Amino acid sequence: MASGHVSDAFADIIVNAILTRDISAIPTSYFFGLTLELPTNQNGTGLVVPTPAEYARVEVVAENTSWVSAGVGSRTMFSEIDIVYNTAVTDWGNVQGYTIYSALTGGVFLGYGIINPYIISAGMTARLPAEMI
Repeated sequence: MASGHVSDAFADIIVNAILTRDISAIPTSYFFGLTLELPTNQNGTGLVVPTPAEYARVEVVAENTSWVSAGVGSRTMFSEIDIVYNTAVTDWGNVQGYTIYSALTGGVFLGYGIINPYIISAGMTARLPAEMI
């Protein structure tokens, strides 16, 4: 993720997979959400997500057509796809960033990214353009 932060839990999953070659804990899909408040630490404390019924995280399958490396040593991945959310029926609020989880609901908090804040009003379709991720 270009402007993101990896959670302690995700860092543990990655290190464990590298050192033990056990990839069973690595998610096969990632679920991108939106947050109205950025977390106060790397574990996601303080996140505030939109509450309307139509809001849901969006699944992105972990595959090489969705993500591209910025190059050796960069420690950066870029999204190749826009993430499009459901159309807002009611106002969702002022979005400050995005979240990444291992599941559609609940799941392991994997990280977050900061974006230019914008308000999602009723009738809008929220979108995270690839260049923002």
